[in-house]
Amino acid sequence: MSLRIGIIVNPLARRTGSPALPGRLEELCRLAGAEATVAVTRTPEELTGALRALGPELDVLAICGGDGTLMATVSAAIPLYEGRLPALLLLPGGTMNTVARNLGVRGCPEAILGRLLASAATPKGLKAVPRFVQELMRVQTHDELPMVKGRLLPAAPGSGGGSGGRTRYGCIFGAAMGARYLSAYARRPGLLWAAWLGLRTVGSALIPGGGPFARWLFERTPAQLAIDGQLADDPAFRLILCATVPDVGLGMRVPWQAGCVPDRFQ
Repeated sequence: MSLRIGIIVNPLARRTGSPALPGRLEELCRLAGAEATVAVTRTPEELTGALRALGPELDVLAICGGDGTLMATVSAAIPLYEGRLPALLLLPGGTMNTVARNLGVRGCPEAILGRLLASAATPKGLKAVPRFVQELMRVQTHDELPMVKGRLLPAAPGSGGGSGGRTRYGCIFGAAMGARYLSAYARRPGLLWAAWLGLRTVGSALIPGGGPFARWLFERTPAQLAIDGQLADDPAFRLILCATVPDVGLGMRVPWQAGCVPDRFQ
């Protein structure tokens, strides 16, 4: 039986912009004798339909995009597959690819897919491909407040909150300062801009009393936090950061013990 691969490609990710990439990935699989179906998705809303079209009998689900694409795809796939996911293959195509770097995934999407296909072509097939279990977190959010161009927008009157409740799965979850920093980073994604933001954060924090950027970044955010059903006492937070991988971006190993203990996050 040939290897069955489903590939999700986000063409908006920084390193997946070539219109020919989905075709090249599909051709790689065809030449290796694998059955491949490629779905190109531009929004998270398209993912459920795309995953259904790939079918339930996949050996490998490959995700080509950045950290946002990975989180959105896994979040859509877990309820669809009722928690029994096929093996996941990360094809980093984003700007930072933080989760992929934590897991030691290096190279362009074609090279990574090519290595999988070469290993699967041995007499042992897919059993010859190294794999491991990666812990995920389930995060349920309620009454989210949207952030646009660095500004935390208030909820609509009478709505009781912003975008409503959502359930996500992933390796890194951040709120308050973490969300503000990513909002600032999203204006000009790239390593130079990220380096400038880091320097700006340090410089602003060194100003007596805190500069405007540091005060905005570390402003306390009203929130109610429950972990495994236990409600935290704090009514507001400067930073919420939970992870199952130690590096949360740009080499910052804040949750440095994340991933050390099975079934736990830091």
